[in-house]
Amino acid sequence: MLINNSKIDEIQLYAEKFRLAIEQCDKKILPLTFRYFPKGSCGDTCLILGQYLKDSNLGVLKYILGKTYKDNQNYSTHAWLKQSQVIVDITADQFNNVQQKVIVTTNSNWHKKFHIQSETIADLETYDSHTQAELLDCYYKIKRYIL
Repeated sequence: MLINNSKIDEIQLYAEKFRLAIEQCDKKILPLTFRYFPKGSCGDTCLILGQYLKDSNLGVLKYILGKTYKDNQNYSTHAWLKQSQVIVDITADQFNNVQQKVIVTTNSNWHKKFHIQSETIADLETYDSHTQAELLDCYYKIKRYIL
């Protein structure tokens, strides 16, 4: 499925709103993974951003988990969203070599450095009830900051 530029622009706008809401939200009321946002929060962020984009009628996205190797023993993992050919990432700036807070693009050389470990639907309903409840609570707390 091809996505047109106006849909990419719309995803960009919603992703920026969501990122700003996370930044403005008191981290003490969010799960521990958000304490040092964006560092260490890419997985949970993808799940709740995916929910937000789905709730905003922008479709269901895939949760992508990748791994990149610095050498044979050291590696980094990272998660982002993808819809068709569009990459959506609001936590890549946790890495020193990325300055962009919100990435919505069809071509990212930085993301190509990662070897895909898994690809699943970014839908909270696919998780156990405890995880679902915790992330939905987080989602609704963050949504209060969206203008």
